[in-house]
Amino acid sequence: MARRRDFLMKVLTIAGMAAALGLVIISLPRPWPVAGAGIYTLIHDLDQDGQTELYLLSNQGLIIAAEKRIIWRSPPDWRVASIHVADVTHDRRPDLLLLVWKKGSFDQSRPFWHTGPDARFTCHLYVFNLTNRHQKPLWMSSALDRPIDSITIKDIDGDGRNELLITEGCYWWQLFNGFCGSTAGEVATWRWQDWGFYRVDRVTVAP
Repeated sequence: MARRRDFLMKVLTIAGMAAALGLVIISLPRPWPVAGAGIYTLIHDLDQDGQTELYLLSNQGLIIAAEKRIIWRSPPDWRVASIHVADVTHDRRPDLLLLVWKKGSFDQSRPFWHTGPDARFTCHLYVFNLTNRHQKPLWMSSALDRPIDSITIKDIDGDGRNELLITEGCYWWQLFNGFCGSTAGEVATWRWQDWGFYRVDRVTVAP
């Protein structure tokens, strides 16, 4: 009887550990986010020169082509999860937004006071303009405190300026220190100001 009881306890313990591990795995953000099934294409005249460009997102890499030639491609260590075209910097010209996962937080512009390893897969939001067929970075975030699961661009207060509606997720290492709490999955509003986005706690929604 004791042997059978011990066996059942081992089985229950293993089952419990497997279930807990399964819940953790399900909760993990995708370190290699899937940009979408198949190939996503977008045609737009980003630099407003009267000639459209082709934006091809495939296998988590972005290629921009114009006049039958490639004018820009995302670096090989980027995993581009989504692309968006809209005026988010309020200068009356469209911007290209990239939601990117990559290793490290700061690239070549790492501040001197940040020392130690910097190799985690983290989420970043980049904003580009296209000028004379050259892709120019306008704003490139360091690793976001919380990863972005989805982006909706919309003028929610009717002032003629777009806001970003950001659904925030949680990094796997944040799950173990209670950082995320119950706020993961909530929608935050981001607005451009001068140079960069800031989070808006309250926005009056236009009727």
